[in-house]
Amino acid sequence: MINGIAHGAFHVSNMDATIEFYCGKLGFKEAFRFTDDAGNPRLVYLNIPGTMQFLEFFPAKEGTKPVSGTFFAHVCLSVDDAAATCKEMEGKGVEITTALKMGGDGNWQFWTKDPDGNPIEFMQMMPDSKQALAVKG
Repeated sequence: MINGIAHGAFHVSNMDATIEFYCGKLGFKEAFRFTDDAGNPRLVYLNIPGTMQFLEFFPAKEGTKPVSGTFFAHVCLSVDDAAATCKEMEGKGVEITTALKMGGDGNWQFWTKDPDGNPIEFMQMMPDSKQALAVKG
């Protein structure tokens, strides 16, 4: 059963300006980030304080063009039980594009696409995940 949206994810043209806007102006908190070998951000997770809701930002790759003024990457739907939901989706004929696996953030996830090809991530938030630890402080 889907119980909410875990995070929205966006490609951004300027990571520093994005973090300044969301944290400095809107009051979000940086939860965590993954970096490449040179220390550049691969993704930055921002938390809406007091919630398990996040926005995830990826630096736009060279040549990435916005669609209708956005840099949309995917939507993530929060689920109670990723394995059961994955099985349920398969039973309904939904093509699973990435099989159920434990993500680098410590949550169970699997992926599909909507009819327009937009990626959809299904995520079961685990109590010791990076998101849960960020909210606990």
